[in-house]
Amino acid sequence: GGKVDLSSVSAPAEGITTDALEVAQKLSFAGEICVFDVDAEEGDCEANKAVLEALLDKMPVRIGGGFRTNERVYDWLDKGASQVEVAYSESNLGFLDGVPKERVTVSVQLA
Repeated sequence: GGKVDLSSVSAPAEGITTDALEVAQKLSFAGEICVFDVDAEEGDCEANKAVLEALLDKMPVRIGGGFRTNERVYDWLDKGASQVEVAYSESNLGFLDGVPKERVTVSVQLA
């Protein structure tokens, strides 16, 4: 956890870091960033928790990955996430009832 996956990039340039905090800080010039927690999406919501909390202490961040309950959504919004990104699937998104729509982005993946 806590590393940026560059496996899809062929031959990363010298000096490119995979440290999530460093990458996020370098990208913050563009404004708010969205960090997608792959481990949380796969069921391990604890693996990157400390890294995400550290990011929220430094900059505005949208967080994606593993949002399947209202409790988890509000947990991260209360910790300072500007928005949460919830993956659209065939499952019921009813757990978002009551969450302010300006605090949620629903992502749709195309194949």
